[in-house]
Amino acid sequence: MEQRNNLIEMYYTLRLTFDEIKYILAKKHKVVISTRQLKRIVASLGLYRRRSRNNLFDVATFISKELKVSGQQHGYRWIHTKCLERGLEIDKESVRLIIKCLDLTGVKCRNARKLTRRTYMNNGPNYIWHMDGYDKLKPYGICIHGCIDGFSRNIIWLEADTTNKDPYVIAGYFIDTVREVGGCPRCIRADLGTENGIVRELQVPYETVMAMKQTHFFMVQVNVINGLKAGGIFYEKKVLSFGWICFKLLKTMVISVGTFLM
Repeated sequence: MEQRNNLIEMYYTLRLTFDEIKYILAKKHKVVISTRQLKRIVASLGLYRRRSRNNLFDVATFISKELKVSGQQHGYRWIHTKCLERGLEIDKESVRLIIKCLDLTGVKCRNARKLTRRTYMNNGPNYIWHMDGYDKLKPYGICIHGCIDGFSRNIIWLEADTTNKDPYVIAGYFIDTVREVGGCPRCIRADLGTENGIVRELQVPYETVMAMKQTHFFMVQVNVINGLKAGGIFYEKKVLSFGWICFKLLKTMVISVGTFLM
């Protein structure tokens, strides 16, 4: 009897429904009871979900800690779910009022559908170059690759070729630019791809040659973090390449699919 009650209390705490608890007890533990009997046992154990049985101070302390980290981007429903996962039994309305008292500014921002942008840090010109490819025009034989300075947002290179996945082609862009400007960046940020392998090998030796304390001369990041470069390519899409996607240039025979573009 005591073991059965302990199992019911455990499954009830895991937010399982009465039907789910009945099924698990019958299939796994060979304990067959009715829904009415299960409800009586739950009531006798003093278990309930609707009424708050936790100290509001404990709940407010937990919510305050969540608001200092990733919870500042979450609404009261998500925070309520986190409270339940932590074992804090409380209703959604109480969570909403607590968040309103602790983070009124955040509540107003979420009501206005405003996003909290992350801060981009850069020490100066040519400190970080962001490079990435643009594949939206690949079905038409045009593969774009570009690089942008993270501080000044100056376009380092923006090239169109038949491929932007060949590491030798990307390395050629980098070497030509270094030769033209007479220098290299302190760091390069790009996504994790084979096309950036040679550039990574070319950039890393500067760590030993320049004898600097910084160890990150090539940073591998996902495309989401590599946002400045993606933003520049997206602007290029809106301003320059939209007509190509709409086949306007194809209809006027200005270009033909598969032609090499300089």
